[in-house]
Amino acid sequence: KVEEATLGFLSRSLRLSEKTFLLGRGAKVLGTSEEAALARKRMKVFKEQAPDLAKTLTKQEEASILERFRRGATVQDIIDLAR
Repeated sequence: KVEEATLGFLSRSLRLSEKTFLLGRGAKVLGTSEEAALARKRMKVFKEQAPDLAKTLTKQEEASILERFRRGATVQDIIDLAR
């Protein structure tokens, strides 16, 4: 049981590190939990303010926008960029 739990944890953390590596900026991509929470809030506001744009987003574009929010972009910046 302990080995299974350890293997499960290791495989999850490996998948997480692969995602982080694939995004190319190391652990910095994940940022602090406060940055991530703020980015999610801004994404929610973006989806409310520009539902027409939000509906057409791919998962990759959504991830890119979240990353921009983490770096300090405002909702208006993203709306201007998209239009």
